[in-house]
Amino acid sequence: MAEIPITWIETDTPEAFPTAAVDAMGPYMPFAVDSEAGFAFAVSSRYIVGSNLVLKLKEATLGESLKHKWQIDILLNGSDTEAFTSEVTSAATADTLSTRLITISTDGAIDGTAIAPNDLIYLKLTRIDASASEDPNPIRVYLGAVQATTYDLELTDCIGDVGYVMNAVLVLVNDTRQDFAKQVECLAWINECTGDIAQEHHWKKITELTFDTTGTLELLDELEDYEKIFLIWEETTTSAGTLAYEYTICQSREEFTAFKTRSKPILTRTYDQERYALIEDNKIEIWPLPETTITLKVDHSYCPADVACLEMASLRVQRSHRDAYVKYCRWREMKKDSGRQDWTTQVQDAWQEYVEAKGKLLGSGIKSDISMGAS
Repeated sequence: MAEIPITWIETDTPEAFPTAAVDAMGPYMPFAVDSEAGFAFAVSSRYIVGSNLVLKLKEATLGESLKHKWQIDILLNGSDTEAFTSEVTSAATADTLSTRLITISTDGAIDGTAIAPNDLIYLKLTRIDASASEDPNPIRVYLGAVQATTYDLELTDCIGDVGYVMNAVLVLVNDTRQDFAKQVECLAWINECTGDIAQEHHWKKITELTFDTTGTLELLDELEDYEKIFLIWEETTTSAGTLAYEYTICQSREEFTAFKTRSKPILTRTYDQERYALIEDNKIEIWPLPETTITLKVDHSYCPADVACLEMASLRVQRSHRDAYVKYCRWREMKKDSGRQDWTTQVQDAWQEYVEAKGKLLGSGIKSDISMGAS
């Protein structure tokens, strides 16, 4: 269990911020009705996903057996919000120091978005009207803290998205000491998973390529991360504005040669000509040949660079889809354990879970051949 002590700050209503004071029990913040204070913090990197956050308050009041009510507004990563309330009755004896524990998440999530390690959270504590028997005295809050359920030790020294995936995998395979699932293996599997997703053309971008008069480029030299080229075009600026001329991408060298053969000899390259391209053996050829250096735009899918353990690198997927990486690594780990009687079924099930998670990421609901999971 990790406990983050709270240092209260003003909210966007500074006049509602309590004025700090001190008495025999120590420094405190006096909350009258409508008083409010804020606090911002980062979730521990050892936070166990799915567990709830808890607000801990140590408070006292002059009131005896009277009610007061707290409202806690939570903002997760600047977007997801959820409010929690807690109405309590003070002790029967005045000035009794009481500890309040208020759950401030729902099944480890804020408004349906799961809390993850290193997430940023803003908390606002407001004293609101109680339902009855309102304590007229200020509630003196001596200590505030946020409690989070954490692993006793870091499962991995990796950070960012990579650390998130590794921690989740080690918990899933019940190997938090890395006796079997090694960090170096898991990192390799994460990069494997990126390659598998890239082959589905998930990541796309537009790149400019420069051709000389040979009309030929080695793609792995100029566009080493590409997966597939979808569109090639040339732009020119005229008095009418910018015009784009698309290249027909031929499906074979025979087709490309046939287009070249049928084309009449052209002494001067013009913008009303048909344009053709051939992509073969990681090389791109265009026709007609440029008379001078030209720049073409290429719309293509690509494979992101491998990530490393100690880099705050993004996996380039939405936070809600990082689970696809977790499921891929779990499948790869399970493939190693071939000694169980039910091994084939377990591996196939794990593969299917990954494929379904990848389908959600791609938005395509991919159908899978689950036999791949046991190969």
